[in-house]
Amino acid sequence: EDCYVCGKVNKNLTRMLSNAVYMWENDPEFVKKVRNQKCICLEHLSLVLTAASKALIIAPLSVAFTAVS
Repeated sequence: EDCYVCGKVNKNLTRMLSNAVYMWENDPEFVKKVRNQKCICLEHLSLVLTAASKALIIAPLSVAFTAVS
C-alpha cells in the first residue's frame, strides 16, 4: 500500500512543477525572478528540468538555470 502522506506530497509537488513550467512560458515576471536567484539547489533544478522536458521546453529553461548556477 502507498503512504497517504507521500501520495499527497508527490501530487502537490507535481502540480507545483507544472505551474512553474506554465509560469515560465507565460509570465515574464516569473522568468525575471528565476533569473535573479543567487542559486537553485541541484535537487530542485533537476525536478524543474524534468517537468520542463515533459512539456518540451527544456532548452529555454536550461539556459536560464545555467545563468543562476
